[in-house]
Amino acid sequence: MEADVEEYENWRNNIPDEKCTLCDGAGELNGKCVVCSGRGAFSKRDKPPSVRESDEPLLSMLEEIGAFSDDAQTLTCRVCDGTGTLVQVKCHGCDGKGERETIEAAYPMHVEVIKEFTEFCKNSGGFSIF
Repeated sequence: MEADVEEYENWRNNIPDEKCTLCDGAGELNGKCVVCSGRGAFSKRDKPPSVRESDEPLLSMLEEIGAFSDDAQTLTCRVCDGTGTLVQVKCHGCDGKGERETIEAAYPMHVEVIKEFTEFCKNSGGFSIF
């Protein structure tokens, strides 16, 4: 059993990291404004692109605090001051590295755990899968 665990751990420790899907490998969260989706402004008759129907309370709150200017034709996003971008921040999904551990690599194997599970199975009285 120890040899199998060692072989598994060698395999697991050599799995290459994968590109972070949160920042698309950039290491930083996209600088695109989350309120205006990077457009800086939007038509008064349209909702901000990033706001869904379920986010109506968010839109109301943003309008209440004056997040959008009152322009005759458009609402200028005051969150990004109309630039469409925000200050870059380090991605929390990969800690700024652009890559992160795969799901397979996240599960180590230990001899003690296997022995405990074996004892549990022996003493459980069995089980059925329906």
